Amino acid sequence: MRTLPLLLLATGCTGLPEGWQGARPVDGLVQSDCTDADPYSGTPTTFAWTTAGGALTVETVDPLVLRCEQDVEGWWKADGDTVSVLLQPTVMRPRAVAGCDCAYDLTVTVDGAEPTAVRLWERTDAYAGPTTMAEIDAAPRGRYGRR
Repeated sequence: MRTLPLLLLATGCTGLPEGWQGARPVDGLVQSDCTDADPYSGTPTTFAWTTAGGALTVETVDPLVLRCEQDVEGWWKADGDTVSVLLQPTVMRPRAVAGCDCAYDLTVTVDGAEPTAVRLWERTDAYAGPTTMAEIDAAPRGRYGRR
């Protein structure tokens, strides 16, 4: 497990997608080493979340697939009682990338947030073309859901 430093480049360097201007860096992000999960299995990433002790914690239930050795940063924004969290590579325009993929477990913390709903987004880097962004589904409540 590695805890990533939260001293991030200015948003102009890392690049936030449209609609995310004004988003703030998450207060904590822990990214696992490459897990044993098969990154090519097609299993979609899911997440669970909880609010405890005055903080929002978001955890991947099924790992997030990224390039090998690719560090992730997190950004968040609130819209009413909903908090949206964006996970994206720390380097959005890499000059070279690993020739493999890896499944990572991630835990994100946002201090002082106690939403009634959470949306989680993942964004790819721009190495092979324009970035893509997709919403990650919450785990079904019977499986994990809101804890």
